[in-house]
Amino acid sequence: MKRSVLVLVTGIAMTMMGACRGPSTQAPDDLPGQSGVKGQVWIGPFCPPAVPGTDCADLPYEAQLSVMNMDGEVIVEAKSDKDGKFEIALLPGEYLLRASPLEDGPQYPAFPSVYGFSVNPGEWTELTVKVDTGVPPSQP
Repeated sequence: MKRSVLVLVTGIAMTMMGACRGPSTQAPDDLPGQSGVKGQVWIGPFCPPAVPGTDCADLPYEAQLSVMNMDGEVIVEAKSDKDGKFEIALLPGEYLLRASPLEDGPQYPAFPSVYGFSVNPGEWTELTVKVDTGVPPSQP
């Protein structure tokens, strides 16, 4: 019973906080899938140090994703899946996407990675997001 009340109160508070933030640039629910950003997050290298001629491919990465307006205000947060893939519906406009480690995931030195992108009406912008582990690149 106490848990149900807490969940209800938390839900009401979150709804009220959302209403106080003003209009969002995230795509409204009645226009699903018309435009946004999609892609994949990769992390690497993992071969210390990376050596030419060795197979040291980047790996798909599950990350916390924050989409921000050009003033740096977070509009929506999402996660890439275990294969690093993501899809976030957005209204047309200019945005920044920040990839950060999950709270319970490994913390790498080069975080966060930030990418600027545009969303056009009726289109999905594709991004390849690269997260650097901090392992030095190979030397020729």
